[in-house]
Amino acid sequence: MKNQTFLRIILITPIFIIFSCVSSKKYSSMSSEYESTKEQLESAKSRLSEIEKLRIAEASESKLRIEELNKRLLNIEATSTSIEETNFGTDYLNYNLPLLINDKNMTKYEDSLKSISSKNVITESEWRSCSINEPRKLGTLNSGSRRFVYVLDKNNQANGNLFGLVGLNLSKRDRIAIVDYVEFKDTICTPGNGKKEQTSIRLAAGVRLVITIKNANKKVSINIPSKVAAAAEFGLAEATYTIETIGFKTKESRDIIAGLGGDFNVESYTRVIGAHDKIVKTMKNEMIVNPVQIPIKGQ
Repeated sequence: MKNQTFLRIILITPIFIIFSCVSSKKYSSMSSEYESTKEQLESAKSRLSEIEKLRIAEASESKLRIEELNKRLLNIEATSTSIEETNFGTDYLNYNLPLLINDKNMTKYEDSLKSISSKNVITESEWRSCSINEPRKLGTLNSGSRRFVYVLDKNNQANGNLFGLVGLNLSKRDRIAIVDYVEFKDTICTPGNGKKEQTSIRLAAGVRLVITIKNANKKVSINIPSKVAAAAEFGLAEATYTIETIGFKTKESRDIIAGLGGDFNVESYTRVIGAHDKIVKTMKNEMIVNPVQIPIKGQ
């Protein structure tokens, strides 16, 4: 009996040892996998925490940027003087009013400006044959000092030729905003080329800003330059601009606008306003201009 028991012990012992080894290895493997998984989990948590910190930092930076841009736009608007329907006549330059961009009042012109046409625009040879002495003193453009905004799109792009913009090929989401800050004269023209009918025309001299907007978000206010500038800043539109004088060219004005043009954003918008203000200060009643013809709104 003892021999049998001893024999059983001898037979079972190797099996127990083998089982113990296998169990130990299995436990060790599981323990290693557990530790590895735990490390990966901690790493993922750490990464998530870093991402959250970055997100908060980016959100905070974007918020500060938005606040900064809003302050800049408010400062610009605060220094702007509305000229709306006021007729300053030849006294405008004597008042030395800062004829700056006041976007808040531009929208009032939008409906009528969409209907601009060539109805009251005649050829240069026709209006220069009228009883109007050319060139003339700026002070004789005494119908007023105004800002006129014209918006061109795919449907009315042919009217670009009224502003010297020919061969336009605008897509559905493209716009061109033409902003004229001018001294102007509304007059009656009777062409001396055999035509008997009289035509109302508008002659002007001043500063012209042309903003070309592409791929604009539907919410962007196309006819408000500061809104276009802000939209471009945040990637909601692509905009470029040019600025020029119309009706006159002087060394002073050329020096002022030299280097301007290109991408239109908040920074360039500020430069445009500064340039315009400087140019206006050079415009004197006695200076000689060759006024250009501009469309009469809503005609």
